[in-house]
Amino acid sequence: MILELFKVDKYLNNTLILKNINFTLSEGEIVGLIGPNGAGKTTLLRLLATLYKPDSGTITFEGNDVFVNPENFRRIIGYMPEESGFYNKLNAFENLSFYAGFFNNITRTDILNKLNEYNLNLNKKVGAFSKGQKQLLLFIKSIIHNPDILILDEPFNALDPGVRITIRETIKNFSNNNKIIIFSSHILSDLEQLCNRYIFLKKGEIVSDIRKTQENNSQGINIEELYKKIIT
Repeated sequence: MILELFKVDKYLNNTLILKNINFTLSEGEIVGLIGPNGAGKTTLLRLLATLYKPDSGTITFEGNDVFVNPENFRRIIGYMPEESGFYNKLNAFENLSFYAGFFNNITRTDILNKLNEYNLNLNKKVGAFSKGQKQLLLFIKSIIHNPDILILDEPFNALDPGVRITIRETIKNFSNNNKIIIFSSHILSDLEQLCNRYIFLKKGEIVSDIRKTQENNSQGINIEELYKKIIT
């Protein structure tokens, strides 16, 4: 699988948010987007999720422009935004069941198993969930259909350490099954533990693209030091 961005620019409210974005994502990669607030990370993830269209340039999957038939592309991606968008008056099972209606391969048992696996209350109204519980439900929603491409915007916010460990293991398993994973996070330790590639954004441009190699991985990649060197 190859997902490619070529010379992508994106404007929002007549302001250039992303400029000349070029990179290729391949199966098995866990890519961390790193940068300060306002660097364009969320905008980039929304482009990959086809919520935004580029103002110039192309986004292709297996050589095909994803915006020619975005509905088909969306069936193979899992997207976790920063905000939940859940129906607060419905419980966790009902919210996931509504979402599952857009797919043909998600059963009632699949939903129950996932909620039990992550120890979320099936019957509690989502409006009564804590921020961490809503975040966890968002993550479950993004993986419930076993997507080929996982796009996560700050997935570890508000999660307790045990849940963060579980989610990290899930992400690793996706990578081992030849999926593509790209996510943003301000929690540098999670990026350091998970990623085999790091893309640094500053003022809407890619300023560094670093892959773990046998050599630099054995020496250790210090993300905090890289951040200080590249971004600040």
